[in-house]
Amino acid sequence: MRLTRIEIENFKGIGSRQRIDLRPITLLFGPNSAGKSTILQALHYLREILERGNVDPDRTIAGGLIDLGGFATLVHNHEFDRTVTLKVVLDFSHDQGSDGLPLNAGLSIGEPEFTELPIRYLVGESEEYRD
Repeated sequence: MRLTRIEIENFKGIGSRQRIDLRPITLLFGPNSAGKSTILQALHYLREILERGNVDPDRTIAGGLIDLGGFATLVHNHEFDRTVTLKVVLDFSHDQGSDGLPLNAGLSIGEPEFTELPIRYLVGESEEYRD
């Protein structure tokens, strides 16, 4: 399994949807305040949600201690009526590994524990969320 794309909308300094295609080697570079850290924090936030079910994290321990500051600081312009959207596209082809999306706790997305998460997620394609 390989992460091939992330799309971010209404997360920190990113308002309108931004699409970042990822390759086996992807470099993030640019001037200060260009959004490089935001992309990485979005991935940490997504991991915090999937592994711990925590949609309002002050700090995450996933991949090291990261201070996210809670949902109030994560939503774009601190506007609580906005919906934060994080979309990841994964390559599940045979040469990329398991199709079960294993998480640190040993669970997979198809298991019943994920039906109780206070977030909306999709497994597979949906016309509503295509490019």
